[in-house]
Amino acid sequence: MADQVKTTIIEPDGKEHIRWTPKGKSVWEALEMLGWDTGGACGGQGTCGKCKFRMQGSISPLTSAERDHLIPEEIKTGHRLACLARIEGDFTLFIDFWAKEGTSKGDLLKYQPVHYADTPITTRSFYIEGRLQDSHTPLYDRIKAALPDYRLQISMSNLNELAGLDRPGRPALELHALIMDGKRVPYIARQKEAVYGLALDIGTTSLFAALVEMQTGIVTAMASTSNMQRTYGEDIITRISYANEQPDGVSVLHKILINNLNSMIEEMLEQ
Repeated sequence: MADQVKTTIIEPDGKEHIRWTPKGKSVWEALEMLGWDTGGACGGQGTCGKCKFRMQGSISPLTSAERDHLIPEEIKTGHRLACLARIEGDFTLFIDFWAKEGTSKGDLLKYQPVHYADTPITTRSFYIEGRLQDSHTPLYDRIKAALPDYRLQISMSNLNELAGLDRPGRPALELHALIMDGKRVPYIARQKEAVYGLALDIGTTSLFAALVEMQTGIVTAMASTSNMQRTYGEDIITRISYANEQPDGVSVLHKILINNLNSMIEEMLEQ
């Protein structure tokens, strides 16, 4: 086993797999031999930038091509492209999000994405004084007085919702502010609510979506489907040509994509 090196693969739940792989091969080639999904879409040519993994150990130096696909935070945390990183000795690979080939959707829900920073979304409970019969202080001003350290950016429709609760003679109201970036308040709710974000991967042949609880980073639902834009071209160049040559080409492709996304959102909301 002189040319074999120890490869440690660590899954999101901490489970370790010890394997032996050939020295000098790319991590992509090693993963394929081990039966693990590389997550790439270009056949290991280094053009799609999707086979990102966090690695530690004896791996070839970072290439300029990898720098084109990795953001500074990813480079700092040890992320590499499996197709361009070559094995020089024992190393560890962290499966932060990609699953093994054949993993079910239910299993994928246990996988957590990497977080490079704390979430910028929080909530805060607060009270506003009740509206007296002879009070003329607008609701907006009372909310602003209760949140002096924040920049209020709620919409008129949100304010109208709250105004329906602000009846004369009613005692103090408990409200819940959604706080972005530690300062901005774009929404205020009557009850404490979870805040969700939508993560999308729009590929040439397939689409992937994840519903993420923003305060915890937990993936609560996932969905995938074929990109039906393929009806107008199997590759992106053909679709660009269609969009340029047809008067309503862009509109048609846009509508197809929106329909695809809406379908996945509906599927996730039912999970």
